[in-house]
Amino acid sequence: MDPALRDYWDKRQKARLKALMVSKKRLRLLEKQGHACAQCKVRFDPDDEMEDMDEHHHEPRRGGGSDAETNLRLVHRWCHQAHHRREKAARA
Repeated sequence: MDPALRDYWDKRQKARLKALMVSKKRLRLLEKQGHACAQCKVRFDPDDEMEDMDEHHHEPRRGGGSDAETNLRLVHRWCHQAHHRREKAARA
């Protein structure tokens, strides 16, 4: 990518994510997180990853966590699955 066009592409990607986001709650989370996965910090790609975006409970519900936005993070599905596999292995 041409470094001179970085700002252009960054704004374009954010606008596409916003346009494709159906849920206002998810849009607020996405903007709060800088349009990136809360786990790996890689930006979500509006052309590839809209279906692979999961809501993760920072404080698990089984531990008393709520469904409030303050307890939710958007993550890639594969990051979410890897997190729970690591968590399960740690409990075993």
